Amino acid sequence: MVNPFGLFGGQGYVRKITTRTVLNPLIWVSIPIFTVSAICVLFAPDLLTKLVFLGIIVALLLAIFVAFFYFAIKDPDRLQSRRTRLLP
Repeated sequence: MVNPFGLFGGQGYVRKITTRTVLNPLIWVSIPIFTVSAICVLFAPDLLTKLVFLGIIVALLLAIFVAFFYFAIKDPDRLQSRRTRLLP
């Protein structure tokens, strides 16, 4: 018997799934800052510079967690945006 939903439970009919939440801009801004800070932590010559860039990384992670929990409590629907395009 052929599975009417494609090989893996419907994946054959779905072309593209995009997820857009209120946190996407914060995450996209954080990625390059996190990357540069992580490289600076690895290659910084002195301890103070390493601690400063490590503090930036921790602040970014805390900002993302605080924003997530804020919207999880205040407006959880803004964390659940999802678009699905079906094949014609």
